[in-house]
Amino acid sequence: MYCVLADPGDPVGDAYPIPVYRVRIWSPPPSPRLAWLVDEWSVNDAGQVTDVIRWATETALENPFEVFLRWEEQHTSVAGVSSSRARYARVFGNPPRADVAVTKTLRFESE
Repeated sequence: MYCVLADPGDPVGDAYPIPVYRVRIWSPPPSPRLAWLVDEWSVNDAGQVTDVIRWATETALENPFEVFLRWEEQHTSVAGVSSSRARYARVFGNPPRADVAVTKTLRFESE
């Protein structure tokens, strides 16, 4: 870890009076050949991040979990159109293992 004194002129917390969190709760695979399972929750109106961590700890039932803080990032396209995108920064926890990635399975069926 590397720490330096922060610039007191940087704004902190002014833009987002009501934080939104995302919680990922991981469950072990039902079989060794299968992937870990993950449930994702949006958490709103939390008083403190510690409230979110407490809720996740109680809900996860000893399973690993992660807590993310959401923010909006402004993006301008090549055409000059401005839009915002949701982004998340992990503020607590880790995935169950370093090699675990979130994947979604899509099933395609022909007619």
